[in-house]
Amino acid sequence: MQLTQETINMDGTFDATNAVVQFAANYGAQMQHTDLATVEASVAGLRVTDPCLVPWIFTQYCFVDFNRRWELANSATRLRRCQQHMTTNGAVYLESMLRNIDFSVFQTCWGHAFDVAVGQELSRSDAGQAWMKNVIRSP
Repeated sequence: MQLTQETINMDGTFDATNAVVQFAANYGAQMQHTDLATVEASVAGLRVTDPCLVPWIFTQYCFVDFNRRWELANSATRLRRCQQHMTTNGAVYLESMLRNIDFSVFQTCWGHAFDVAVGQELSRSDAGQAWMKNVIRSP
């Protein structure tokens, strides 16, 4: 997007205490479904999101990991839909979120809940422990 385009460039003085910027009410929705609907934009956005807020990003996870070894679907029917139609959707893998946040910060907010929901199960196997060690990062 060219930021100098006449259609989006708004000349004016905006240093007043009561400055008003007018914009189209549907601009956010338009951006969500166009420029921000790419994998690159999603990953970039996730990487700058406060790790304590990522659980509030709405998604129904299907799997913990990209290899689909550990399932998170809430029913057998949902799991079938995940397996048949969603394997190429990165948003349904918990791993896509975990690989792009500072896990140490995430742990301070969600550590116990994460451990109860996922971590304890992963810690029961060598494969789960290795996966966690490989995925978790802190910048």
